[in-house]
Amino acid sequence: MAVVESSGEVLWIPAGIFLSTCAIDIEYFPFDTQQCSLKFGSWTYDGFKLDLDFYDDKDEIDTSSYMASNEWKLLAYPGQKNLRKYNCCEEPYPDLTFTVKPSSSSSSSGKFFCFNMVIIMMSSFFSATVINLYMRSDKGNPVPKWLKVIMTARHVIMVKVLGSDVAVTAFKCSEIPTYHVVTGFCDNNLVRIFSSSYAVSGRS
Repeated sequence: MAVVESSGEVLWIPAGIFLSTCAIDIEYFPFDTQQCSLKFGSWTYDGFKLDLDFYDDKDEIDTSSYMASNEWKLLAYPGQKNLRKYNCCEEPYPDLTFTVKPSSSSSSSGKFFCFNMVIIMMSSFFSATVINLYMRSDKGNPVPKWLKVIMTARHVIMVKVLGSDVAVTAFKCSEIPTYHVVTGFCDNNLVRIFSSSYAVSGRS
């Protein structure tokens, strides 16, 4: 729909849904902030024939009908008008570029990931405590295999669950797998330390 004013101004309201792609950097997910640009302009008419400007001088995206997302929270969505000259032509070509800055750390999804990370760390300390008490009650006994299986399976399941929700369009790998590898390495070291220390004390 287009509204033509007597002054020659035309308000164009396109009846459609525009789909766009954006490079996602999830290296520090869920503490990440993305930046995506949407550029609107004309390749047919130059700036002398068609000029683009913001409606009511509002240089930002209208979010009055925006439905909040559980995965992303919009931090900023400013707009900027540009006049560019290309090698093909001498006439300027205007465009309106909107920059959308979503963040996952402030969303429900980001808080869910943080909560799960805290749970994993707490379970690591809990596992170490259980091992400690078990070894104290039965001196010299090795750590039971079922406890080792639970500790290993916990990290595998969390990597699978958390990794399945990470965006597949990302151009950088997340640090979440590294976090789980380090946590699992620390758990295994704790098991070995408790096993060796109490095995020595049991023999003595």
